[in-house]
Amino acid sequence: MNLVNYDIIHLIPFDIGASFEKFQTENSSFNKYVESLTKMLTEQQMIISSSLKKDGSILYKLTSDIECLIYNYGVGVFIIRDNNVDEYKYCWDSNEGFSKDLAFNYYYIRKRQQSNILKDCSDDMFNLKYLRRIRKFMRVAWEQIKLKTRNYSSNSEYKKLGFSYVLTIYLLRLDSRWSNNFEDTPSLQKQVKLLMNPYSLYDVLDLTKSEGIKRKISNINEVGELEEIKLDGSIICSSWSGVIILTKNEDIIDKVLSIQSKIQSVWFLFDCLMDNIKNKSYTRMELEEHRSLIQLINVDIKNIVSANMHTSDIKIIESFIKTSNFNVISEKLETLLNTIINIEEVKIDKKKTKYALITEMLLVFITLINIYEPLKDIVENGITEKGIIVLVTLFIILITIIFFTIRKGNK
Repeated sequence: MNLVNYDIIHLIPFDIGASFEKFQTENSSFNKYVESLTKMLTEQQMIISSSLKKDGSILYKLTSDIECLIYNYGVGVFIIRDNNVDEYKYCWDSNEGFSKDLAFNYYYIRKRQQSNILKDCSDDMFNLKYLRRIRKFMRVAWEQIKLKTRNYSSNSEYKKLGFSYVLTIYLLRLDSRWSNNFEDTPSLQKQVKLLMNPYSLYDVLDLTKSEGIKRKISNINEVGELEEIKLDGSIICSSWSGVIILTKNEDIIDKVLSIQSKIQSVWFLFDCLMDNIKNKSYTRMELEEHRSLIQLINVDIKNIVSANMHTSDIKIIESFIKTSNFNVISEKLETLLNTIINIEEVKIDKKKTKYALITEMLLVFITLINIYEPLKDIVENGITEKGIIVLVTLFIILITIIFFTIRKGNK
């Protein structure tokens, strides 16, 4: 078995700042946004092409290496395909090549590039090649939103210059001799497990520790578990750390990118919603709109799996949902939102009680005014049967109002 080629692909979500109603391709507000964005990007010569995907998202091609998917719930996902990992060849043994210490070398490239993306290292070639164009695209995308509903997360001040994390997909193209079975290549399986459970590679960017890390991982027997899907000519492995594709079949790559981009976009949206709800005051109606958005998107994610879908596609989707902990963040967001809405309901009830007390005190005041005339009449003209009836009636009304007012105030 020989490695024919090795690439690394990064998925980087960012928040546009607003979601578009109904999440359908015929949605006029989303269409207007896309028209405005496409016009501006074209005028500034920032894109090569744009196209509509089956799920209603828009794919912008910025360069041969950079794409951006814009979803109609208001999240963009950059896809960076870096097939020039030889720029980092100084970090591995020149005689043995990349496949020697595969996990170490791959993880070094990942951490180096992720650090550049999230820290915006302006003196790095990776920045010059990709990040300036990406930052400009983000600014244009934000400028086209007239009314943001997620101000907190849709700007360059959010977390890592508008980003939160980078999900990395490792791509290993293998020659035709590969049996598509890890049992025949246990050393490769170990390297894959190390990449998917990279606890031992934590200090990989410190090259003074590289030899020690390599010796350490060479002595590790039990690395950890991972989700593994076998397809015709391919194995797809995933974990919380990322995805690795070992393949002799190019067709699987775009399928994995499409599914994982969708799942990451929703995961990131839910994370942004949590940050906005925690850091921004919303009205009860706005909170209910967020709740509707969450419910619609949860249904949308469930509908990714369809009855006529191939079994292998279903396995990939289920695996990515599981390893992304999507259900966990969805439950956390719903719990947070329900808690905030309940607090708002309590505040509203308190206001209602306050206004009810004020109203009842006004009734007491009006009743006292009405008592004044009968009392004055009794003082001036003496006691009459009619005056006594009126006075007693008003006193009963007054006492009743006072009783219920005190009772309500003590609840």
